[in-house]
Amino acid sequence: MEDNSYCRGSNLILGNVTEGTVTRDPVTGEVFTTVRGMTDISGTNIACGEFPVDNFMESLGYGRDNITDGWAVVSAEKAFMAALGNTDVDYLPDNTETRLTELDNQAVYLKGNFAFLDDRLTGDIGVRYVKTTVEAEGYSGVNFHSDPNNNGLVFDPFALEALRDSTNPLCPDILFYGGTNWNDETRWSRVDGQGYDTMGTETREDDVPLPDAGACFEPLAVKNNWAGEEIAEWWLWRHSDTSTESFNIYGERQFDEDGNIIPGPDLSQRSFAVEDEHEYSAVLPSLNLNYVINDEMVGRFAVSKTMARPQIDSLRPGFKVVESIWGDRTGSVITLYNTKLDPLESNNLDLSFEWYFSENALFAAGLFYKDMTNFEESQTIVTYMDDLRDLGLNEGDEPYEAADLIKQADDLENCMPKRMQGNVMLNEDWAFSGDPEQMCAQFRTTQIKNGKGAEIKGLELQYTQTYDMLPGVFSGLGTMFNYTFQDSAYEQEVSSLDPNIVLPELPVAYTPEHSYNATVFWEQNGHQLRLAYQGTSDQLAQRSWNNGALWQEGRQTLDLSASYALNDNVTLSFQATNLTDEGVRTYYTSRFMDLGEVDADGNTVLFDEGNPLDGDATKSRTVVDYRTGRTFRVGVQARF
Repeated sequence: MEDNSYCRGSNLILGNVTEGTVTRDPVTGEVFTTVRGMTDISGTNIACGEFPVDNFMESLGYGRDNITDGWAVVSAEKAFMAALGNTDVDYLPDNTETRLTELDNQAVYLKGNFAFLDDRLTGDIGVRYVKTTVEAEGYSGVNFHSDPNNNGLVFDPFALEALRDSTNPLCPDILFYGGTNWNDETRWSRVDGQGYDTMGTETREDDVPLPDAGACFEPLAVKNNWAGEEIAEWWLWRHSDTSTESFNIYGERQFDEDGNIIPGPDLSQRSFAVEDEHEYSAVLPSLNLNYVINDEMVGRFAVSKTMARPQIDSLRPGFKVVESIWGDRTGSVITLYNTKLDPLESNNLDLSFEWYFSENALFAAGLFYKDMTNFEESQTIVTYMDDLRDLGLNEGDEPYEAADLIKQADDLENCMPKRMQGNVMLNEDWAFSGDPEQMCAQFRTTQIKNGKGAEIKGLELQYTQTYDMLPGVFSGLGTMFNYTFQDSAYEQEVSSLDPNIVLPELPVAYTPEHSYNATVFWEQNGHQLRLAYQGTSDQLAQRSWNNGALWQEGRQTLDLSASYALNDNVTLSFQATNLTDEGVRTYYTSRFMDLGEVDADGNTVLFDEGNPLDGDATKSRTVVDYRTGRTFRVGVQARF
């Protein structure tokens, strides 16, 4: 049997493995030398067994192909051990995942009980005072894109645009020496003060620094130049953007004993310590009344104000940015955290009627209303970003103001550029447009915030009965049915990220209009059998996501549980979850996507599909569709 002990996950982050590092396969002992870092470590050296299933994605409707048949499974632990013990290996923690949040809670609670009308009317009245102080520490930072091949072939479209200005003097020529070392000669003939004259030799130790040529004209950055119809990254290598390279061998050089350039600090990860604090308090009154109508019926009334604190991880301070040049225009993301989140506060009103029409039977109906403020939500829209490539490079710089991070289309000066890698991207039309809206990078920006307000009102019906009037073994039968109707809506409000965007009045997230469950059970002599069916209608998942909204499709699941008492001390149990193999699907609708449409006056018309729960908006744009499958558990409970 194959040993898969290395297949365990690992939270360690493996950073740079430099050129010329000797590493060893932890299992076979094979020794190999890296040329460009971790990309030279073969997957066979860190493999750990076969793909664990043979029907991957089959239940989602996908056929068998080279993807659904599975792929090589690798071990993070093996990758760690392959480089373990080498002095040239850096293990770089991501500081932006480090945070500490402390909450100091103080509360006072007063409550009084009362009874009137010969105890037919009972209840209690109370008030709670809560004060909370939040102190949070953490890191803001950016994970920049870096050339994964450690060649420094990332390009800034604004820098290339400047190179096409023919009014500037010609850039100095590439220093070719007629040998075969063309790559290094092209790479190091830089014009920005980080270049070197290779002197035509193989070693880099005798290279001579080149001066900064200043603004200059590069004919090779213009299409239809003497080298070809399209521009080529090889010819422009010396003009690449090296400001965020993880394999940082630019600028002043140092060499190891073998003559290899020793990389400087990793420029792809930048972070700085941040801290924030917040304080809030709340007064929470409550009144509960119970009235016994007769021996079988009870009426209940409750009014209260309640609060729920934000998720503790949402209280971390600062922001995190991840830049990606691959995929669509919103592959890069910004997350804005918020220590100053206030707790959700809700004014609640509940009215219910209960009828115990037999000893083990209940019918209940209830009306409820909630008026909520300060609920925690995430809004996600597409924005631009300030250029952070100089962040943290100069000691003594003033701390970065997070308020300057987000940019909109009407203010794109000093934006983060939409950087490129590869000849295809270099020759795309937008890269020659001169239009900042196309040449600035767009980010899918998520802000954790307090919502303005929302309300939920609804009706709940419940029926429960054990049929103990039946003879013999059937007397343990019972049923439970529950149905809830909810009508909810957020208040319309202006986005705090972009004042041109209005967050729509949609149903409250994860509050389905219809939810229901039905259970059939049997219990007798310590044994039990239970079959439960649950279902919900479609519901909102996030009202602001990527210029639209996310919705979760309704689900229906069936669960089974059983237990058998061997004796008074030992019970066998069996549970089966999601027997229907129901999946979870999230889909998207547009609210304010700009597809380039204009009205008769030339004004932009945003693509608004509306609410798919009320209208004809499509439900076909799947964002996430997954299945966890059926789950079976067998257990033994023993009492001593």
